[in-house]
Amino acid sequence: MKPIILLACAGMMVAQSAHALSCMRPNIARSFNDFAASDDTYVLGFGKITATQKIVNPNKGKDGTAQHESYSVQASFSGRFMGDAGWGDPKTLPVNVQVQCLSVWCGGFPTDDQDAIAYFQKTSTGYVLQMGPCGGHYKASPTLQEQRILKSCFRNKKCSNSQIEKLGGTYR
Repeated sequence: MKPIILLACAGMMVAQSAHALSCMRPNIARSFNDFAASDDTYVLGFGKITATQKIVNPNKGKDGTAQHESYSVQASFSGRFMGDAGWGDPKTLPVNVQVQCLSVWCGGFPTDDQDAIAYFQKTSTGYVLQMGPCGGHYKASPTLQEQRILKSCFRNKKCSNSQIEKLGGTYR
């Protein structure tokens, strides 16, 4: 009887951890509205993000156990920022990528071999890209339709419910 009780308890613990983090499906149009409404300043970029330092993942301790700590990586962004006329002139500038963790779930470093849409927070020390476990700040390989929709959102200073739905999410 004890093995059955232990097995049942172990199954419940695994089920709880599997459902502990509940994220809405990332949607770059919904993210646009969130960032537009923020008191912080965000800019929308399209290009490649490349690490300029070795990525040392602190999530593995010396003993091999998971630490689940957030970490920061210096990187370079080569691309364009959205402006009133669309994507502006090409730029290359330093950015700080902050990989955030929530318990055992962590974001990851952007894929540097793909163009991407990224929402950078503009701070007094430069541009910061937050890579959290639920996503929403970064989208690899955006389609032309996604880029056109974001350009329209930028002109209107907000994405409509239909634009959010076209990009794969429901409006909340």
